[in-house]
Amino acid sequence: MRNLTKFCLFSFLIIALSACSGGANKLHYKLSGTIEDNPLLNDNIFALALFQKGVPTYSDSVVIKDNQFMINDTIRESCVMTASFPGSTYGSFSIIIEPDTVGIAQIKMNGDEIRVGGTPLNEKLQQFNDKQKEFNIHVNEMDSAFRAKRELPGFKAADEKAYYDNLIVEINKYRDETIAIIRENVDNVFGEYLFMSQYMFMDYERRDQMMTFATERIKQGMH
Repeated sequence: MRNLTKFCLFSFLIIALSACSGGANKLHYKLSGTIEDNPLLNDNIFALALFQKGVPTYSDSVVIKDNQFMINDTIRESCVMTASFPGSTYGSFSIIIEPDTVGIAQIKMNGDEIRVGGTPLNEKLQQFNDKQKEFNIHVNEMDSAFRAKRELPGFKAADEKAYYDNLIVEINKYRDETIAIIRENVDNVFGEYLFMSQYMFMDYERRDQMMTFATERIKQGMH
């Protein structure tokens, strides 16, 4: 059932993380998946891969049967991996793999929506994914309202300035909330993942702020 073929699924989000490669003891983990309202994925492959500096150093896959799949394997420590459905139109996404003493990582797909959970850190990851989605929807709604207003008679340059000023406030609020989540989790693999994935989207002042609480592990991963 297991295919150790390496899938070249490049992901910047974990390019600098070295999780899973260190330590001597191997820990067992399980990952389960359920699929609803998407019969086309039956008999397709679900793939899991770990990348280091853009190169896959671990990969595993399983065939989806009866809308379900399960992977049982070992890791050396908790880590972020890239999951995908090769050959389908769905893009790759991230999931945190933890020892099964913590819980069983879960992927639930309903139609086109993919959610992760099953372990404490995956619950946190999904909460952040939801927060990110809500923010993007909010910004898109602000943009649509601005564009509609711009077409109305009496639109002024002051209205445009007010929109962009408000947009900057919303973006900076989101950045500060994200930094607070990273700081709270900086000592676990979810916090490391979030640090690496969000650092490039911060302004220079906030990047400097993040570096004040970055762990040595994170600093090493950034070089």
